[in-house]
Amino acid sequence: MLSDIDVFVSRTEWIADISYNAVGLVKNMENMGNIGFSFISCNYGDVMGTRVSATDKGYVDTGMLDVGAFAVGLTYARSWTDKFTMGGQVKYASQRLGANLLGDGSISANKVSCTAYDFGTIFYPGYKSFRLGMNIRNFSEQLTYQDTAFQLPLTFVISFAMDVLDFMGEEPHEKSLLIAFDAIHPRDYTERIHLGAEYWYNNMFAVRAGYKFNYDEEGFSAGFGLNRNIAGVDVKLD
Repeated sequence: MLSDIDVFVSRTEWIADISYNAVGLVKNMENMGNIGFSFISCNYGDVMGTRVSATDKGYVDTGMLDVGAFAVGLTYARSWTDKFTMGGQVKYASQRLGANLLGDGSISANKVSCTAYDFGTIFYPGYKSFRLGMNIRNFSEQLTYQDTAFQLPLTFVISFAMDVLDFMGEEPHEKSLLIAFDAIHPRDYTERIHLGAEYWYNNMFAVRAGYKFNYDEEGFSAGFGLNRNIAGVDVKLD
């Protein structure tokens, strides 16, 4: 259950000076559901542009390229019954890969943008805290970089999760140990599996660990979270 307003802030440092920043805000409108706003940006680091030299067989620098990406979204979700929740998001996504000079002397901006959609649902069958989920992400129109056409990475996910401390008689909101499993089917890759655990103490401090299967560069991960109420606003740090 959400409080009046929830705020989420995240930063991820990745290889080759790539970084991701995300901010999310959700407003609880009680019987009318929840409405949210999200923003995520990707910094690709410093990328130097080059071109073939006109005087020899080497290359010359053309300066730093303006590269990056961002997405901003508006979300609505609601519990239609005590067992069924459904929501969706509409988002605007944009990416720029730096301008380049084409063979005919024209300049290509190498920038694309589109509107994309996410849909999801959660079902509680009635057995303790066990729940099932399904979502579809990045349903979008076709985009084109020069002569190459593509779409955002459409992804189907089926998940389940449960607080295993339900079997030990722990009081609600005192402690929880959530176990989650995701089966992921991307359009452009083979199936992947995510397995994770999250332990909350007194709904204030969390410890997390997880493992991703069928990835080239990723595997084990761990982290922590802090949930504090400041002036009536729940601030979550991860």
